[in-house]
Amino acid sequence: MDQEGKGKNRTLRTGGPSISFRTEGAVPQKKSEETPRAPPEMAVPQRREFGRGGYNRGMTGLKAEKIRVTVLGSGTSMGVPTLGCHCAVCESADPHDKRLRPSLLLSRGAQNVVIDTTPDFRTQALRAGIDRLDAVVLTHGHADHILGFDDLRPYNFKQRAAMPVYGNAETFQIIRRAFSYVFDSKPTLSSIPSVILREVKGPFELLGVPFIPVPLRHGEMDVLGYRFGRAAYLTDFSKLPEKSAALLEGLDDLILDALRDVPHPMHMTVEQALALVDKLKPQRAWFTHIAHDLPHAETNVRLRKAGYPQVQLAFDGLTFEVETGEEVASGEWRVAGKKEHVAARASEEELMVFFSGAEWADRFGGKKEKEREEFTQRALRKSTESTEKGGEEKSAPLKAMGAAPQEKNAETPRAQALRDSGQAGVPMPQARGSVIAIGNFDGIHLGHQRILEFCIGLAKESGAVATALTFEPPPLKVLRPEMAPLRISTNQQRLEWFGALGMEAAVVLPFTMELAKLAPDEFVEEILVRQLQVRAVVVGDNFRFGHKQAGDVKFLRELGMRDGFDVIVHQPVVMDGEIVSSTLIRKYVSEGEVTRAARMLGRAFALTGEVVAGTGTGRKFTFPTLNLRAEQELLPAKGVYITRTVLEGEPSSHRSVTNVGMRPTFNGTGLTVETHLLDYSGNFSPKRIEVRFWKKLREEKKFAGPEELRAQIAKDIARANLFFARLRKARTRGMVVRGE
Repeated sequence: MDQEGKGKNRTLRTGGPSISFRTEGAVPQKKSEETPRAPPEMAVPQRREFGRGGYNRGMTGLKAEKIRVTVLGSGTSMGVPTLGCHCAVCESADPHDKRLRPSLLLSRGAQNVVIDTTPDFRTQALRAGIDRLDAVVLTHGHADHILGFDDLRPYNFKQRAAMPVYGNAETFQIIRRAFSYVFDSKPTLSSIPSVILREVKGPFELLGVPFIPVPLRHGEMDVLGYRFGRAAYLTDFSKLPEKSAALLEGLDDLILDALRDVPHPMHMTVEQALALVDKLKPQRAWFTHIAHDLPHAETNVRLRKAGYPQVQLAFDGLTFEVETGEEVASGEWRVAGKKEHVAARASEEELMVFFSGAEWADRFGGKKEKEREEFTQRALRKSTESTEKGGEEKSAPLKAMGAAPQEKNAETPRAQALRDSGQAGVPMPQARGSVIAIGNFDGIHLGHQRILEFCIGLAKESGAVATALTFEPPPLKVLRPEMAPLRISTNQQRLEWFGALGMEAAVVLPFTMELAKLAPDEFVEEILVRQLQVRAVVVGDNFRFGHKQAGDVKFLRELGMRDGFDVIVHQPVVMDGEIVSSTLIRKYVSEGEVTRAARMLGRAFALTGEVVAGTGTGRKFTFPTLNLRAEQELLPAKGVYITRTVLEGEPSSHRSVTNVGMRPTFNGTGLTVETHLLDYSGNFSPKRIEVRFWKKLREEKKFAGPEELRAQIAKDIARANLFFARLRKARTRGMVVRGE
């Protein structure tokens, strides 16, 4: 099977009837600095039409059913007893001191999910009577968590299906190296596991319950814990990032690493684990990944005497039930960092979208807040009239970039207005307010991403709603349509990327002539202040707004001082001496420089749309293709490209070669986008596809006939396969499998 995408059908001969399985690979990971260069992949959710299939079908009747948790193993990477050791715990007669490698079984209804396939997985599955397995979730790639991977084969045979396996990109790199025979596409006479690798970039659903990834540090390694309902499992970690702690509020049960009393560079000690219990305050806590330093009975007595009756050592075979947590499923959870970017939400809705500021206010504001805001605005205007211009007072940005700090005891215009109006002693209502990023955000390139990520961080600090404010159609399409550039992305793509980055809300204002006539101060007062209850605005340095673009960042700051909100202005992102901009990206795409465009976008340029019927010429004379009716206005220059294609209803992408052009060999009269899949043998034609452009191979040209064209396409395919093979080699080079 190809590591980068779906592989070919395999027939496993086992002495009985042959069983066909389809093997799949993970979505391509972020680009390496090594050659060949691949466009980076941002954590972008699939379109709603691109579902993962009916994995959780049959779970609708389980709404009230709890999750049954079974500890399959609670020991360290060497297990307890440890080979060759004759300490009191290793020779203990207490069955609770017999500890296999750390793993967890989650069951609900007739479905089962295992977290980590340890070297003891076969023994653990037999002990627990796991007759059916529906998915495997991996925390990381160390040997004591993955070496039972090959024992997934019996479930393949029995269930006649590939096994979904969830994990992060680094874990999958180690899996591919350790079990290369599963992924190298070489013929084999023996059976091998059939798996679908699904890279975790955010929440996913199993057992009818959202699984929330919790980023952790295991020494110098990035690993994952998981929250499911009102429980969480955090094995093998030495540090819980502060942003991850927010994902662990309101737990009934927390299972966490507590190796021993003596410090270890990659694991929590008992003392450190107890400090984390104090911080997170779960109803119950269970320690796992336990070394032979901790006798079960004595340690539990010690914990009770220390004032922790709710904390115990877990043990192999421990079972308990946890609530699925319906309120968790409707809440929002997110983690954003430099290395990992997890837009973590428990519900399927990645983003709340509104088409007016009033709709936003109905959801996040309240009547009392609106009344208070109107009163405050009247007081502010009165106060501002008596304030000398030139403004010695400045609002204090919340960790603003490039903005002057306010003196410690300085009074903001808003506070002064409230005092002057006699309202200073009245408690403010508990509305959240908003931190707003404003712009067209065409393409959501790296510059946009910096603004949006700052907005998200600022909103989290202040408790406000991270809100993107944009327009549809773009203003220039209404004001000067002949001057409007071709759009890089559709509005749907833009909304998906807002959600992927972690924005909580987006307000898409219909851009009309009436809106265009609002003066800058009217736009701010009516939309930002009254409707969106703004606390801070984050914009780029070239931001302009209001009638005839009369407002700039300087005037916006003045309005911020008047109305009591902060203004943070971000400088542009510079790459290779060029300012990252939508204009430059359009230029690169239109010239066929899709690799350069991808670097500025932070992901591959993508076309989406319906698959339409072609003339049948390709299938008859050359190679079969999928013909895309692109929804985007901007298309790459004519030519042949290395691409990856996502088919509707499938989670992983396929290696592909795509032609954008007029089909001159067959005297074509219209521009077409035709894609040939390199690693797919299915017979169905999807309704929708997404094509991601990685690299241009050559210009389109007219050939003497179908045979000459077919020979050239074969060369294109060979070059594309070489590209992906070199990329795969670069990604897996130097990876090792280690234990504890």
